[in-house]
Amino acid sequence: MSIIKDKLFDFLKGIAMGIANIIPGFSGGTMAVILKVYDKFLYALGNFFNHPIIVIKKVWSLFLGIVVGIVLGAVTIVKLLEIFPVPTMLFFVGLIIGSIPSIFIDAGGFKKLTIKDIIAFIVAIIILVGLPFLQGNDSGQHNINFVTFILVFIFGVVCSSAMVIPGVSGSLVLMAFGYYTFLMEHVNVLIKDLTHFTFDNFLNSFLIVLVFGIGAIIGMVFVSKLISWLLKKYPKIVYFAILGLLFASPFSIIYAVVQEYNEQVIATSPLSWIIGVLFLAIGAFLAGFSSIYEKHINKNKINNQEEIENNSDN
Repeated sequence: MSIIKDKLFDFLKGIAMGIANIIPGFSGGTMAVILKVYDKFLYALGNFFNHPIIVIKKVWSLFLGIVVGIVLGAVTIVKLLEIFPVPTMLFFVGLIIGSIPSIFIDAGGFKKLTIKDIIAFIVAIIILVGLPFLQGNDSGQHNINFVTFILVFIFGVVCSSAMVIPGVSGSLVLMAFGYYTFLMEHVNVLIKDLTHFTFDNFLNSFLIVLVFGIGAIIGMVFVSKLISWLLKKYPKIVYFAILGLLFASPFSIIYAVVQEYNEQVIATSPLSWIIGVLFLAIGAFLAGFSSIYEKHINKNKINNQEEIENNSDN
């Protein structure tokens, strides 16, 4: 029964991670940290090719949830952002704010805090806050040649970090380099050609999306291995870098939502802002409660394990 409950919780957490990847400025990695499945997620990505059967057994429910979450996010969250941008945006900001105290404790708090930890924290904030202002020429007009395919592959590798590195948004990375509109247009062409059975521009768009997808898969595996190694080697520094990314994430989300849904945000009524503040508080409460509940569950598991070991010794 406990295994079924764990798989159900992982599935629900996966849904939240999938939805997070749809939200402008948000990151699936951020949600993984909030929901305390970041280590499990890194393990799965880093060990899949070495031990595929073991990994699938451990995390199939989490990744199934991610797929379901992406679909649900595309259908519902995007629509909510279009209709109620401020309350929706502030709810997710609240989730981040509510999770920070627990993650700060997990990072070791102020115990043995070094100058390297503080630098990692500050640099992470500067990078994430500065990223949205590195706006490239995102007109969507780029010549398709060998160099373009190389760049798209590199962007796939870089943007896959949105699933692995908390706080980093793949959409913001693409916008910064001026390739967001370009890629979205090719995705739309691909969908249109497939649904209308007109394959005039299919090959170019298919190759662009395929190369980006290959880059993303390779990037996720590589970045997850790198972060796993860094966590073993410099755990406190990495945790404080993650904390810095989380601190800056609300700015990233607010900036991305305002850019994407500018007219709707401007037209938002005072009542919607009041409701938004309420949703921010709800999000913060849910994140805080989730952290406390998770610690309670883990404590019970440890106590049960100790009880079983004591009984077996007797």
